[in-house]
Amino acid sequence: MLMTEPVKQPTPEAYAREAEYMKALKRHSDDFDRMVEFVPEKKQEVRDAMRSLYYAEPDKLLDPEKLERLKVGNEPLFDKVVGYYVGFLKTELGLE
Repeated sequence: MLMTEPVKQPTPEAYAREAEYMKALKRHSDDFDRMVEFVPEKKQEVRDAMRSLYYAEPDKLLDPEKLERLKVGNEPLFDKVVGYYVGFLKTELGLE
């Protein structure tokens, strides 16, 4: 006879934390999309660079390590990306 452990059910708190995390991921994704849309369509190189810098965790829009590599590899493009990123943040925060 096989002995198995009882199935453990997540607590209501665990479900609530997971639901909040999923909401944060959705907001993060929406914010990222708005940031890319903030860049004019004619600046496709900057848009593509931003997309390549996506950070999967909801605490940052751009991956710091990838951003650093971009700075080392293509500083003019890095400057453009950062300029639009700062402009987007100022707009979102109502500073402009």
